[in-house]
Amino acid sequence: MKKRMGVLFGLMLALALSACSSGSSSSSGPVVEDLPSNIDPAPLYLYYTLPDQYNYLADNPGKTVADEPADLFSDYTLTPDIDYGGGDTVEGYALNQFIDKAGVNAETPDPDGMLGDNDARELYTYVIRSNQDGFSNRTKFYDNGAGTEFYNPDLRWDQFNQGYLLDLNYTGKLFFPQTLLDPADGGFAKMYNTKYAYDVYMFRRIDVKRPDAAGSIATFEVGATTGSYVDDTNYQDSTGLSTTKFAVGTMDIEGTSDVKVIELTQFLTDYVTDAPEDYTYKIVGLGGASEEGWTYADMQRAFYLPDYDVIFQVDESDSVVSDTKLYFPVRIELISDAPVEYDYSAKNPPAYAKAYNEVEPEP
Repeated sequence: MKKRMGVLFGLMLALALSACSSGSSSSSGPVVEDLPSNIDPAPLYLYYTLPDQYNYLADNPGKTVADEPADLFSDYTLTPDIDYGGGDTVEGYALNQFIDKAGVNAETPDPDGMLGDNDARELYTYVIRSNQDGFSNRTKFYDNGAGTEFYNPDLRWDQFNQGYLLDLNYTGKLFFPQTLLDPADGGFAKMYNTKYAYDVYMFRRIDVKRPDAAGSIATFEVGATTGSYVDDTNYQDSTGLSTTKFAVGTMDIEGTSDVKVIELTQFLTDYVTDAPEDYTYKIVGLGGASEEGWTYADMQRAFYLPDYDVIFQVDESDSVVSDTKLYFPVRIELISDAPVEYDYSAKNPPAYAKAYNEVEPEP
């Protein structure tokens, strides 16, 4: 089955905008003077499917596993000699080829016309779900059974990009290297090795890089708001922790009214640091554009606009500060003169953005 894509809400309207080449920020490209108005809201998620291995034999009487490569994977490239551990190797299909760059770029909000040839796949986290039983890396987070609940962060593109889809001899299983997750990032690598993987949900995310020696990452999904997030009741009951969600406000900016905004300081939770005022900040955008040297006071006057996918600072009159716009932010870095170690193991992690009824795995 070939890949397909959908979104919960309609696609962003394609808007042609002229950019001003003067007054550019240091590395974020041309500055668009005014925010376009009357745009559609950003989609809550993007959606793809992998080849339907679970139903393949049932829907095709007389077919065998030997027929699978030609029937399901003729459009994809097989990778041999994948290290399966214990001295064994397997063959598999690299996951990145199932998520089309051009398609993702087309569905990524870009009302200011700033995306260009950048790879928008890097902007998202990935949840891969089984169409046999609904299992995903989130299963233990919302499992209703007795026992410990686990918080397993969704995969970033650089992690998803390391994975493979195996054939029916391995029950259509995802396979990721055991080194996929640094122990400091939390989660368990085996929780991502989903059998009969099918649904791929993609959520807009921004990472926050801690100032520790490892440069550990906390990933925040901007669609995990106080009004829409995955229920964390079971996680709270098991751990005493709860997940942090974004409060979305509105502002009148550059002649456009009621623009949705998220205060940038909401990314600086105690899962990242308990002393945000001790650091300066660097904001890194897709393709390497950056704004740096921001103080905590600057961060307190900075906002992320999810429908425009841009970050900037405003002054006391809520006017955009010149040369502070950065499009498609991917990472906020805490900068210090020396590494700062911080124990965040018992702090509240970011909430998951919601895509489907995450109560318990489907039978």
